[in-house]
Amino acid sequence: MLADGLAYVLIALSTFVSEDLTCIATGMAAATHKVALVPGIIACASGIFAGDLLLFAAGRILGRPAVKIRPLKWFVTERKIEESSRWFAAKGHWLILTSRFIPGTRLPTYFAAGLLKVNLVEFLFWFALAALLWTPLIVSIAYFLGSQAHALFEESHILPILAVLAAALYFSVHLLLSLVTFRGRRMLAGKWYRMRWEFWPSWAAYPPIIFYCIYLAIRFKGPLLFTASNPGIESSGVIGESKSRILDHLPPDSVAKYKLIPSMKEPSGQAANERASIALSFMAEHALTFPIVIKPDQGQRGSGVQIVRSEQELTIALKNPKALIIQEYISGLEFGILYARMPDEENGRILSITRKTMPRLVGDGKQTLEEMILRDHRAVALADHYCSANQSRLTYIPKKGESIQLVELGTHARGSIFLDGADLQTTALEQEIDRISKCFRGFYLGRYDIRVKDESALMRADGIRILELNGVTSEPTHIYDPAVSVIHAYRALFEQWRLAYAIGASNRQKGFQPMTVREMISLLTSAIREPETESNPDESKEPQQQTTRL
Repeated sequence: MLADGLAYVLIALSTFVSEDLTCIATGMAAATHKVALVPGIIACASGIFAGDLLLFAAGRILGRPAVKIRPLKWFVTERKIEESSRWFAAKGHWLILTSRFIPGTRLPTYFAAGLLKVNLVEFLFWFALAALLWTPLIVSIAYFLGSQAHALFEESHILPILAVLAAALYFSVHLLLSLVTFRGRRMLAGKWYRMRWEFWPSWAAYPPIIFYCIYLAIRFKGPLLFTASNPGIESSGVIGESKSRILDHLPPDSVAKYKLIPSMKEPSGQAANERASIALSFMAEHALTFPIVIKPDQGQRGSGVQIVRSEQELTIALKNPKALIIQEYISGLEFGILYARMPDEENGRILSITRKTMPRLVGDGKQTLEEMILRDHRAVALADHYCSANQSRLTYIPKKGESIQLVELGTHARGSIFLDGADLQTTALEQEIDRISKCFRGFYLGRYDIRVKDESALMRADGIRILELNGVTSEPTHIYDPAVSVIHAYRALFEQWRLAYAIGASNRQKGFQPMTVREMISLLTSAIREPETESNPDESKEPQQQTTRL
């Protein structure tokens, strides 16, 4: 047995990593007589007390900048602090007590208590009461279960059994605590809804595609043959391609007006002023007014895209030192169109059309926006994202019949709804997309993100404005329609990748060489080293009343 003093010090310090796991492990250790039960409870309570006081002190002394410091930034986010501050205004000190029993709220609550200058004596009273209720309870439950196991099983088998019991107790406690509150129950329901194909993460959805690509690599005799499918685009559009250089090759009258704002090699006030001057001159040249779109020249899945509505917001957006695009804001409806053409064929074809719709909730005059999000059967699946995007108005109670748009960006990963638009395909639309695509020498497979006035205009191919053109890794995004089956989705993805390899093989015969494995590794490594910013302050603001989408 470890020396008693050292053992209890280690228990106290372990609470800094995980309070609940430490309490459970201490109870199990007491059941096997490794430590004494009461001193173990005191050690857990002491560590919890010290850790939570440090959280309170960090909020009071360091303020908001503390959330950018490791390890605090791993556990406490700006959004959680905003939520806790809002809850303090509604519930007062009662929140300090209840947060101990609501998973995910304790750290930001105690930090927010310090930030809001809550009276230290009052904080200590409510915190001590919470700790006295929680710590002995969880340690004692673990002690009881461990004692029962110790009585039933031999000493040689007890450690793995206790480990299993500890894990089961940990997850059971968190599950039960989640079920106590309405928000916890709905967030659990959201996790269940995310099991639908529409929300599958890439690591779960793409293994069949990887195996199919291995088959295609053998069939077409080239593992990275798809990287020769678009010789006119860097790496055929696998990752890291310049959006502005792609738009440069398309007919200007079909593209939303844009301009590249160069990166800042060394961020400074002068460089920032020069970038702001470029942006404002572009707007003046084309008689554009706010709102305006700012996005990274190299970005994926809508990362870093912002809609700015004032010169002040523009200045903030331009602080991103990377190369940016300023682009005209086009109102209307947004669609995704996946196009493909074999190099030896005269005409191409449309593989997929996607309606991009923005989720909206209608108020009843009673529920807050947060409650509306949690009660909606689909919105709850992305509740964290929608709450983050609307954190400044979560307590707002929409009037009866008032429609609230939750996000403004036409990206599925950021909350928009994708619907199959196959019924919108017409000869006129296919001919227009084919005409535009042929203007781009070296482009054969990719997806256009476009805006038009309405669906009728799209079917007539009237007034199409291109926002972006993505390369070979573009998906047929209609597969994320909730009504689309996983079987249909894989058929569409298999067809896309079959065409990518077939087009690459045809271009190889014309002398275009695919990337080597070393070049691909270098490309992916560079992308990992320079992750895109995810900030989008615009989404936390009240959206415009008119139906506008990006």
